[in-house]
Amino acid sequence: MERKKLAAYAGLTVLSAGVLTGAAVIGERPTTPPFSAVAPPAAEPSLALQDGVFTGEVGLLGTRVTITVEQGRIVDVTAVYRTDNRHSRAINGRAITELINHTIETQGDEVQLVTGATFTTEGYRHSLQSALDGARR
Repeated sequence: MERKKLAAYAGLTVLSAGVLTGAAVIGERPTTPPFSAVAPPAAEPSLALQDGVFTGEVGLLGTRVTITVEQGRIVDVTAVYRTDNRHSRAINGRAITELINHTIETQGDEVQLVTGATFTTEGYRHSLQSALDGARR
């Protein structure tokens, strides 16, 4: 799935599925994917999701996840996260890309820890869970 950056402003970068990511500098494109090329089989959603756009609460490090659900399936995930310093850009760009891909592939909240990005993963998990809770109401 090709990704691109939607916006970078005020120390935040917005990523969205279907768009090139992984680079925190506008116009910069990674040459290799930041995640494994072998994807696990897609799982069925654990609970029915209602269609719409749902935004989760802000998680650790200011991560906020928005999911788009169509026909009961997650079809897009957008994440806003910190890029206010070089360290955050390097870790978060790679980790958020991997987390978004995993969320869409598994259709749920069973997100695996991204090595080297514990706080980013936990912030993403919290916000994703909140968005999914909104979609399940």
